[in-house]
Parts: sequence; structure tokens; C-alpha cells
Amino acid sequence: MIFLTLIEELYFISHCSKHATTEKLFVFHKDFLPHQIRLHIHSLSVSKSQQSRSLFLQILLTARQDREAAVIFHKLCSKNKTGYVFAEQLQKTHLIELLHLITRVHHSTLQAE
Repeated sequence: MIFLTLIEELYFISHCSKHATTEKLFVFHKDFLPHQIRLHIHSLSVSKSQQSRSLFLQILLTARQDREAAVIFHKLCSKNKTGYVFAEQLQKTHLIELLHLITRVHHSTLQAE
């Protein structure tokens, strides 16, 4: 399961795998991603506050999608511990990859309803 929450100017994205005992969490400021991508994230939200300053999105995953999300989260979170010059750019790439997964799952869920 993936949770995506926006509170004030911080995005919290977490993954709780069916097979893991721990939850992965990645937090980023709204300016970390381009405006177009943030607009896309908001378009996926099913629960928004009156001011649209916060959102909540919960995505249920199949076993295959869960494994895919776990791999992406591992890559995303592992870049925090390196001094690699392109670590931030790689994190953005992995985050967009995760958002792509969320979008695919979200749209397939809508089509199934």
C-alpha cells in the first residue's frame, strides 16, 4: 500500500509492503518537483481540504506492484545516504517513477469500477 499526503508544503509518501515489517517514508518539499508534476499529483487525490493545501491518496497494490514499489522506494531512500553529486537528480527520477506507478494503478482502479 502507498500513502501520499500533503501537509502545508511537505509531501509525505510512504510504502507499507505486504511482506516487510517496516514502512518506507520519503518526505520532500513542494519545490522538489516541478509545478506540472505537483498539479498531476493533486489531480489524483480523492480527498482534498477546502483550501487544497493538503491532500490524501491511498493506493492498494497487487503483489507485483508491491514488489515494484519496494524496489523504487529502496532506490529512492538509498540516495539520502550518499554524497553522490547527482543524488538529488536521481531521487527526483525515482520519485517520478514512483508517481508513474501510482498513476497507472490509480487509473486501472478507476477503469475497473
